[in-house]
Amino acid sequence: MIEKELVPHELSLRMKLIGFNEPCLAYYSKYNDDNRPPHLSINFKHSLKSNSDFRYLQTRPSGEGLFIGIDEGGCACPFITQAFRWFRENHNLIGLVSITSGTLTRQYWYFDIYDLFGNIIPDSQSDEDPYYKTYNETEIACLEELIKMVEEKLINSK
Repeated sequence: MIEKELVPHELSLRMKLIGFNEPCLAYYSKYNDDNRPPHLSINFKHSLKSNSDFRYLQTRPSGEGLFIGIDEGGCACPFITQAFRWFRENHNLIGLVSITSGTLTRQYWYFDIYDLFGNIIPDSQSDEDPYYKTYNETEIACLEELIKMVEEKLINSK
């Protein structure tokens, strides 16, 4: 399922608030009814079938489109790899997911966050339970921590 490759809605919204505004192949739109979950739209070909207020950026001769810009309540939805690249290129933070040594039936994943010099950033790991059962779960937890770090940096710089 492609959803496992995309940043979840809540984290995409938080990335929007810390400055993420890059072209994406997918986006979340918010329904007027707050009880309904956000709707995910993906545009891999020529079809732009959405009535939302997203700006449409045509960057390829083939006519494939990318979504940028955000309406209120909606947001561009990057691929997880795109999000990690954005943190590396814009905030000099590198998230790295690794596996613990163990048996085939008992493997756990963890993450560390590094600066561009290869130094682990202190306290960038969850204090409660630093191990996760799946790679995808660990990627999401790492992205949450990266977002938190940038949010704190932005608050402290004011």
